[in-house]
Amino acid sequence: MSARAAWLLLWVASGVGCGQTNNIIGSTTPRDGPPAGAGGGAGTFAAAAAGKDGGSMAGGAAAGGSPASGRVTLAPKVDYAVNIDPRSVALGDLNADGKLDAVVGNWSPSSVSVLLGTGDGRFGSQLDYDIGGNVDCVALGDLNADGRLDLAAVSYSSSTVRLGAGDGTFLDAADYPTGTDLYTLALGDLNGDGKLDLAAANGRVGGVSVLLGRGDGGFGEPHYLPGSSGGYSVALGDVNDDGTLDLALVSADADTVSVLLGAGDGSFVQDAAYETGKHPVFVTFGDVDGDGQLDLATADSDVVEVGVLLGTGNGKFAPRTAYATESPPSHVLLADLDGDAHVDLVSVNRFTQSVSVFMSAGNGMFAARADYGVGAGPAGPAVGDLNGDGIQDVVVPNSGSGTISVLLGARAQ
Repeated sequence: MSARAAWLLLWVASGVGCGQTNNIIGSTTPRDGPPAGAGGGAGTFAAAAAGKDGGSMAGGAAAGGSPASGRVTLAPKVDYAVNIDPRSVALGDLNADGKLDAVVGNWSPSSVSVLLGTGDGRFGSQLDYDIGGNVDCVALGDLNADGRLDLAAVSYSSSTVRLGAGDGTFLDAADYPTGTDLYTLALGDLNGDGKLDLAAANGRVGGVSVLLGRGDGGFGEPHYLPGSSGGYSVALGDVNDDGTLDLALVSADADTVSVLLGAGDGSFVQDAAYETGKHPVFVTFGDVDGDGQLDLATADSDVVEVGVLLGTGNGKFAPRTAYATESPPSHVLLADLDGDAHVDLVSVNRFTQSVSVFMSAGNGMFAARADYGVGAGPAGPAVGDLNGDGIQDVVVPNSGSGTISVLLGARAQ
């Protein structure tokens, strides 16, 4: 069996799930994970393992990047037990107490776990809700305009909605047929009617399913946008400054990320496909160079790299700049971790059970990475300020250990 085939089997068995940069416009990834041996030749990786829990340094800056600034470090992980196979996590204030709470999507058993935040970076005991399908991705958004966060989750062929009660609990589930082989989920207003809509990537089948929101917490019939196979991750953002959300979709089989421009009525027009690294499995948007244009980042799992494509205006993107990760990445997030108005980068590295943090150099480039240990089988992460110190913290679900890891951010001395 080839290394690539072995990797695909491993990813199917163990899962990857979603990743979140915010509650409304987000993106996510596949359950098949990076291939055993991908990018490493013999299935091994030179991990900066010594002192990883405290954040060891390893070279990773692209040409033109500066040395690591160290403006933010992550504390050693604190783990919270959830269910057997958690694959994604979303953060939001579920009970209006001003503290971020966590919703964890579990592949097995088919459920979501809710952990209310205490405001000091910790979480209380979990409360589980049945979903009815193996959950790959969860997202939070106000689906019925009542000022309370609601839950959307995708499993193999359907989306499930549970409306929030405003006290940290959720109401009964409603299911909506969505597509086939669903992996990822993003929420956003795609047709300008003020109601949240849903886009879900159809994995090995390819393409995207779009469900327009009704405004009462429900969705209409799915509309299918065709795409290349291996479409594991979808992201939403306005790339051409026309006030309408556009869509990015990776194709792991074609080694591309496609950009589809929104027409403003919930439909999309194919614009261009851009080369990525080998086997991209995740995509996200963010303004990396501070020019007001959205840029793209992808997790390219067969080359042990994340790639950044800078937006050049009018919805176009420059060729990719690569940054080496510790092992094959399953996710990449763009977020301003230290509040300096520059977007930083976080990758999830499945086989070394770590996350890598690349601080912004302030010019569209990133400094050398710092690696931090998490649990076994890390999956779709989220970032948010859990303890109110103005620094973003990182939460990672660990599908192999049945936990979430919390890594609190701190300003470096």
